[in-house]
Amino acid sequence: KGIKAEYEDISNTGYFELQMLQEKWGSECLIFGCGPASMSHAANEYVSIKSIKEVQEIIECFVKQEILIG
Repeated sequence: KGIKAEYEDISNTGYFELQMLQEKWGSECLIFGCGPASMSHAANEYVSIKSIKEVQEIIECFVKQEILIG
């Protein structure tokens, strides 16, 4: 779909609940959402409506694949 993924070190972006699971499971985890990551929890934080719709489509495709595969 032409959407560019941005990968960040989770340790540099504050604390997420997911980090507790990562520590408990001893494995890598992924946080996925609307960007830009540089504005996350910053003054004047924002996401575009377009990015929300794109993320929605991606999550819906993932869920549908899980249902078909699982």
